[in-house]
Amino acid sequence: MQEQTVEKTLNCRESDRRGFKAAWRTFGAVLVLCALTLTGCGLYERGDAVTEERERAFQRGKQLLREGRHEDALNAFLRVIERRPGDAAESHLEVADIYLSRMDEPVEAIYHFRRFLEQMPHSPQADLVRGQIDRAMRELVRTLPANPLQYPMERLDLIASVEELENRNRGLQAEIERLREERDRLAAQAGEAARQLEASQRRAELLAGTERSASAAPANPPRTAPDPAPRDTQSAANRDTGQRMQTYTVREGDSLYAISRQFYGTNSRWTEIYEANRDRLPNPNAIRAGMTLRIPMD
Repeated sequence: MQEQTVEKTLNCRESDRRGFKAAWRTFGAVLVLCALTLTGCGLYERGDAVTEERERAFQRGKQLLREGRHEDALNAFLRVIERRPGDAAESHLEVADIYLSRMDEPVEAIYHFRRFLEQMPHSPQADLVRGQIDRAMRELVRTLPANPLQYPMERLDLIASVEELENRNRGLQAEIERLREERDRLAAQAGEAARQLEASQRRAELLAGTERSASAAPANPPRTAPDPAPRDTQSAANRDTGQRMQTYTVREGDSLYAISRQFYGTNSRWTEIYEANRDRLPNPNAIRAGMTLRIPMD
């Protein structure tokens, strides 16, 4: 019964610890990466991954242990754990040993022993670490009151506080995830807006170039309403005059202006071509590639 009580107390304290530290670890990881970049103490050196034992903070911690400066060594190993979340088993082991053997903190020791086992479950030291956990459990039992359950209301309050902290932690994690999704959505919108702006600029440049070309060339003849005179009558008039005609097949890009310039050497006689082809041209702009036109010849 007493061991179950100890285990429950330990789980509550560990949950309390995770609740307080979860948000800090989330944001602290970014700060740690920035610090590693600025100080040159990152996880990579000359392009290769730095092992935990080669971390400067880890080596510093071992040196401080040899000098008997256990608190400073503890801080050094904790820095390694912060820099290498999920990959600092040896540092967890060193921290647990300091907490248990030097600082009489069995709960903290058990926490770090368990993190070691999570990261290195098949380590040759696994059985020894489990024995250390049992030792820390016994140390924790010694610190408990003779009857740990004599204050049930206080214990219920503690459990409620732990649950509240866990709920807050889950809320923070959900908010972080929501913010990440919002960031990705805004980034996608910004990228799409940039692409649309670039496409609009290209269209504007093409339009400006087209307008410059149009201003340099003669404008197409104005649209006019068809003459009410019958087309057959107009064509007959051309035949009655006995005027000599030459045929021409319209090519892509031709206009009455261009055909007039080609045959007469001037743009101004386009109306003669139009009049000679009223039976097939409802207006001066109806000219199309492949159409055969009559060209009056002097």
